[in-house]
Amino acid sequence: MKKIFNLTLMLIAMIAFSACTEDFKDWANPQSNAQGDPINKVAGVVKALQSEINYATASDKFDFIEFVAADVPEGATIKFTNVVINVEETETNIPFETLDNTLIVTKEDLNTAVRDAYHSMSDNMKELKIKVLGDVLTGGTALIAEMESNELTVKYTPKALPAEAQETEFYYVGGYNGWDLSPNNQQKLEDNGDGTYSIILEVPNAEYFKFAPKSAVMASDWDHVMGNSKSDGCTDNFGYFAINAGAMQVEEAGSYKFTVDRINWTYSVTPCVDLLWFAGDGNGWTFSQLAKQSAGVYSGFYYINNSGFKFPTENNWDAPQYGAGAADYQIALGGGNISLPAGVEEGMYEIIVDKNTNTYSLGTHITAVSLIGTVKGSWDTDVDLTWDNTAKAWMGKAELDAGEFKIRANHDWALSWGGDDPSALTSKNGANLTLDKAGEYTIVFTPNADGFGVVKLMQFVEYIYMPGNPQGWSPATAPALWSPGFDGVYNGFGYMDGDFKFTQVREWGAEYNYTHFTTYSDGLGAGEGTNINQSNPGYYFITADVPNAALTAVPVTFGLVGPATPAEWDASKYVVMDYDKKNDVWSITTALNVGEFKFTTNGSWDINLGGSADDLSLNGSNLNITEAGTYEIVLHASRTTTNKIYATITKK
Repeated sequence: MKKIFNLTLMLIAMIAFSACTEDFKDWANPQSNAQGDPINKVAGVVKALQSEINYATASDKFDFIEFVAADVPEGATIKFTNVVINVEETETNIPFETLDNTLIVTKEDLNTAVRDAYHSMSDNMKELKIKVLGDVLTGGTALIAEMESNELTVKYTPKALPAEAQETEFYYVGGYNGWDLSPNNQQKLEDNGDGTYSIILEVPNAEYFKFAPKSAVMASDWDHVMGNSKSDGCTDNFGYFAINAGAMQVEEAGSYKFTVDRINWTYSVTPCVDLLWFAGDGNGWTFSQLAKQSAGVYSGFYYINNSGFKFPTENNWDAPQYGAGAADYQIALGGGNISLPAGVEEGMYEIIVDKNTNTYSLGTHITAVSLIGTVKGSWDTDVDLTWDNTAKAWMGKAELDAGEFKIRANHDWALSWGGDDPSALTSKNGANLTLDKAGEYTIVFTPNADGFGVVKLMQFVEYIYMPGNPQGWSPATAPALWSPGFDGVYNGFGYMDGDFKFTQVREWGAEYNYTHFTTYSDGLGAGEGTNINQSNPGYYFITADVPNAALTAVPVTFGLVGPATPAEWDASKYVVMDYDKKNDVWSITTALNVGEFKFTTNGSWDINLGGSADDLSLNGSNLNITEAGTYEIVLHASRTTTNKIYATITKK
């Protein structure tokens, strides 16, 4: 029996009706009514007629929920409006029918609602949180309240996934590859290791596509190819699979990431930024953008060695990367570091990447780079540059006249660089570059890709030195700061305490002092005379940006990180080294495993050293311990007696 509803609601209704019949007299002040109270909510009581439901054994249509009671006035009726599944604060409706106080559903409708609620077709058992909503009506039509029931918990096992969902290899088939459903299909999706599989393709036109499990590809069996559950030509970027169903569609040409999720039996299509980068040991694992030549084809000029390289799809390591494929010159999304094929010499090459065929190739092998032009008297004289593996650039010094010049490869005009902007060089018949002032210049050339190559002709020195209080004001034994690009931005490590300044050679002469900087980090400021002062003694990473008149000093503590240490690659757990102020070195004696390691600072990767032990550099490659044991490691980071940072690694 329905319970009696509070009479307040009916009294409010009567008052409202009488107010509407009152005479209205103030014609200059039109009548306005206050906003009505929000609709009343009443609680309903329902119960589940089945606490556990399995799609496989359920009837096609079955009694699902029984309405028990609600706090409504005598004579009111309840119209059930929604049966909802509550998942993560969203609600998904289940279609239903009513017979008296019973709500009836079909198993197909329930299965579809569960799919949409969880965005998944996985067939694992789920605990559904279900509520019933309704309208409280009088006279059959007048809404006086809304009803919301108690929450029910029903265990539900969805429809089993098809056998294709148990496979672990999937292929793209569509207009892109001529609907190739054969063992020759090259568009295999890469296993992401979490039940999902992806491939990035450069689609030249709007086209239809499907996905095929390996069994269908091997048997050329179209009856078991994976389409979508909606319609042929569905353009949704997310959908559910159906076997032997309509194709999906991308509506315009572009670069797309196609993903199969076999756990949830879904697919997704994500437009990609139409760019590609190179990163490898040859360029210090920094991101250098390749130039797009045509749909899916990119090229650039990079130094490559057998310590590995990759082609990231964005300029960060979180983005998908093309690595090594199954054979030489093949690439694969998610593959490991690429090595040069056997017999191919390390060096600088033009690299061409073709995402359409998942391959890369090597063009011109650049064995010599030179500057040529009227800056050396005529277009017949080359100024040869040398590859600097630390600076990752071709470098040299020369007395130059004012005039024109270009950079060319292999002493030949088949490949040369020029352009209107020295920081955006092109190898495609670029204009001659100009030098306005004669003098002795340091030449630094970084080819990169067309539009990204850079040439700098600079008169900054390569190193500056930091004599001061800690080492007795002797330039000969002062810490050295290095400018790898000869651009006047110098960095290095050293102990700072009180006054100091910079010299441009290891003797007194040309210098940079307090008058050359206007911006200082905390602790730095004016010293005596033109000296600079560090008021907080300690060991620092120092950056002197002369062109921008900025000087910064970051306090650092060195330590070891990598699989050779207990820290593995977690920089926050680095094995801290001790600083010996008297000898200006960092040292540690510790047990090391076979494996790689690096020097890092302050429990982070912001400032780290790697490379070879006798020539360390910022962000250099990993060092290697080949025999487990106890080692004494001494790090000479300050460059006090040499312009190199180096370490000694001695097995005890």
